Amino acid sequence: MKTLVLKNSDEVAKKAASILLQQIKNKPQSNLGLATGQTMIPIYKELCLLINNKKLNLSKIKTFNVDEYHTLPITDKNSYHYYMNNLLFKHININPSNIFFPQSLKPSNYDKLIKKAGGIDMMILGIGSNGHIAFNEPGCSIKSNTRIVKLAESTKKSNSVFFPNGKIPLKAVSVGIKTILKSKKIILIATTKNKAEIISKTLKAKPSPAIPASYLKRHKKVLFLLDSDAASLI
Repeated sequence: MKTLVLKNSDEVAKKAASILLQQIKNKPQSNLGLATGQTMIPIYKELCLLINNKKLNLSKIKTFNVDEYHTLPITDKNSYHYYMNNLLFKHININPSNIFFPQSLKPSNYDKLIKKAGGIDMMILGIGSNGHIAFNEPGCSIKSNTRIVKLAESTKKSNSVFFPNGKIPLKAVSVGIKTILKSKKIILIATTKNKAEIISKTLKAKPSPAIPASYLKRHKKVLFLLDSDAASLI
């Protein structure tokens, strides 16, 4: 496990995008595990700029998003389908048939699809304030695969700002901890002071269900990429 602390979120976005770009250049048929959330917005914007400036051919790249709200229409502006298309996919020359979401298949078939593709070469993750990665909430098993999960109260509270009508999704489809740990390389990204406490707990705790992100410390090739605010308590 490695930890890299940069000055601010802009530097983190540029670094994360450059790592993804290098992965694509080194292996044009890479399978990428992709997360969503506020932390990823500047990263995907920077990645689009880099890909288009370098005029990379992404026809062999496959992407596997790590989660999606259960039963939320993919056309909904709060769906992760909409998020990914709006921020990344429509701006790059990726083959639409190589874009995958767990909601698009039966959960049990998503892991089979990833395995058939050759596994995830690089997984990009954010972290929730309660330590969740993807939507693996506290209490989840290290042996968990892709499945439908109930969202924790703290997660629903955090998400409520995006659902002013009060119709906050109660469940999501998420890759499991086992799915994540099978990735060849993992990058966990955290920025802002709001993530400082959970980053500190994650890095200091032994791997356990109480803090799902702590399981990442069992992986040989994981990088915690942080800005100075998120790293302020370590």
